[in-house]
Amino acid sequence: MTFGLSKRIIDYLGRGNTPTFVAIMTLVTTLLSLAMVSVIMTLLTGEVAQGYVILSILMPLVLTPVIISLVLKLFTRLSCCKQALEHEIEKSKEKDMMLIEQERFALMGEMLSSISHQWRQPLNAINLTLLSARVAQMSGKQNQQELEKVFDMIEQNTLYLSNTIEDFRTFFQNKAPKAVVPVTEVIHELNTIISPILKAEGVVLKVEWDSNLFDALHVATAISQVLLNLISNSKDAMSELNRPEKSVTVAIRKAPDGVTIYVRDNGPGIPLQIQQKIFDAYFTTKGKLRGTGIGLHMSRQIIEKIFKGSITLAESSEHGSSFRIDLPTSEACLIDA
Repeated sequence: MTFGLSKRIIDYLGRGNTPTFVAIMTLVTTLLSLAMVSVIMTLLTGEVAQGYVILSILMPLVLTPVIISLVLKLFTRLSCCKQALEHEIEKSKEKDMMLIEQERFALMGEMLSSISHQWRQPLNAINLTLLSARVAQMSGKQNQQELEKVFDMIEQNTLYLSNTIEDFRTFFQNKAPKAVVPVTEVIHELNTIISPILKAEGVVLKVEWDSNLFDALHVATAISQVLLNLISNSKDAMSELNRPEKSVTVAIRKAPDGVTIYVRDNGPGIPLQIQQKIFDAYFTTKGKLRGTGIGLHMSRQIIEKIFKGSITLAESSEHGSSFRIDLPTSEACLIDA
């Protein structure tokens, strides 16, 4: 209540009403002082002395403006501090959004690079099919049936390329990070965009979740960027690993106050000496040419600021790493009853 009154006074003074405020406060104080002296003198002596009445009027008239002026200076300073603080908070929000967009574009660049490799096979298939058709035509051995096969092969591969573009566009379209969608939609889009890239690296993506969450859980779309970043990091860590099976598992579990998501891999793990630094801004083990160093940092910002949750390195060893994301029930994480 006191804070609300102070805020209203600051806003009032900020509109240039300082002289009016001083006059009102002086008048109120004078009247209160006169009334108080009259009551006290009446109770003590049964009459009101003229000298005390004059004193009760003069003292507030002299002291009140001085005291109020000092208080007003304090309020003015508070008002300036409030405006400066609001400005800095706004700048901080803009900076966070810029970092999120920077990381988003970095992920887009990495995915585009992987997709370019993914496209080589269908493009080579189209090229070989056309070359084979041309050779058959030149030799006079091409018939209608063979020509239909050529058309079918080209259509299948161009459809695959078109779907890849559409999946990529859908995943990275400019969605509001706080827009809430079913978790099944998030996982489907994530699986569509990342699975072919993981497959090219010999990595298998596995998704596990509690059955009661399948249709009930709705989350903000910003979780996609966090999961994509964690999965991409796991892929990079396992790129030079010689193991019969390389995998990344996303496990979604019901928690007492929300949802817990684990992202586990069977990669080489994170060295103990850098585990305390992995969430720091611009810290990377990939080198400047491959990593921006803001992926995990922004993932933490997204989880803490949008979901009011937490993300931690749950465990790490030579057999793999596991990240834990705790999302409390909120407007960004809804569970249907």
